[in-house]
Amino acid sequence: MDFNDTFRWVPARGLSLVIGGLVLLFLYRVGIRAIARIVPSVLHAQAAHLPSDTASSDEVEKRVATIQDLLRKLLRLAVMMLLAALVLVVFDRWSILAGLVLLVVAITFAGRGPGLRDGFPRPRRGSVLQG
Repeated sequence: MDFNDTFRWVPARGLSLVIGGLVLLFLYRVGIRAIARIVPSVLHAQAAHLPSDTASSDEVEKRVATIQDLLRKLLRLAVMMLLAALVLVVFDRWSILAGLVLLVVAITFAGRGPGLRDGFPRPRRGSVLQG
């Protein structure tokens, strides 16, 4: 790749990679703010409608923290997966993803026991199923 190829690559693919990354970063920031705003209001409203002896304020705060942490992690995972998909699209490397899927499937089936290849255990000797 020489200098002229680099100049042709940047407007063609590099710009879409940068714009896509910025859009994903914007969506991540909006999602984090939405999680921080919506989850506490929903859980506090839910706790207000429950009988007073069922949920203390400490329990509600623990639930808020747990659900916010879970949603943040899910949002981060989704953004990372979308970023990986963006890179695969820009560099036209979907075959890498197909190869990884085949590798995972092969490892999954290789780890199963010999009697469980078809999903059912083999019948024991002397059983009714063995003729």
